[in-house]
Amino acid sequence: MRRWIGADLHPDIRNLPLALTESAEPPTSPPTLDAEQLVETAMGMRPELEVRRQALEVDDLSIKQATNLMRPDLSINGLYSSTGRGGVFYDRSLINSGGAVTVIPGGLGDALSQLFGFGIPTYSVGLTLQLPLRNRRAAANLANASIQKKRDLFQLRSIEQNIRLDVLQAVAGVELSKAAVQQAAVAQDFAQKRLDAEERKYDLGVSTAFFVLAAQDTLVRAEADLVDQSIAYRRALLTLDRATGELLEKRGVQLRYD
Repeated sequence: MRRWIGADLHPDIRNLPLALTESAEPPTSPPTLDAEQLVETAMGMRPELEVRRQALEVDDLSIKQATNLMRPDLSINGLYSSTGRGGVFYDRSLINSGGAVTVIPGGLGDALSQLFGFGIPTYSVGLTLQLPLRNRRAAANLANASIQKKRDLFQLRSIEQNIRLDVLQAVAGVELSKAAVQQAAVAQDFAQKRLDAEERKYDLGVSTAFFVLAAQDTLVRAEADLVDQSIAYRRALLTLDRATGELLEKRGVQLRYD
């Protein structure tokens, strides 16, 4: 048990005592199992199905992306910017007319004023059209994505069939174990009655101690067989819980992925 749960790897848990929470007494009122309802429960609880469903969602996104790459792509872009100029400005346009050069002083303040005042704005608008002519890579990606989705669908179907088979086999095991417990209980009751009869016969003097001891030995074996069949029934229920994916939930165990 310690090896199965991995407790033997931790030094603080390795030496802790194991306390059994379920007795080996024969079941008094075994539950009636609905195989189809248990199969439906397993389809919603088994984690491997959820993994396959998420893989199918990824496949759908891959197909959508590959399909978009094979379609024409029209994009529009616009640009609006503002600039500012600073420093001393020399107006030499008056030289040809015979006038003097005009000097206009300026500095960082003028540049910032023009920049934030949008005094010298710049506008631009553009359209880009891409036509995927003979885009072999996109076609190959689309084909690969489609094949991968079909493969995941087949795997999902195979897992569903295996889960259904596991649940049906587990249900059959529980029913078979239930019948074995009932048979062992009948055998134990018969052995007890035989022992009582042999003891009465011994008290009346019409039997010997040999037959009484033989009846006691038969009763001990019948009781041991009843305990073994009861334990097998508990194991069959655990197998059924594992097949339906409810093993951890029924025992209050929650898994967190941080």
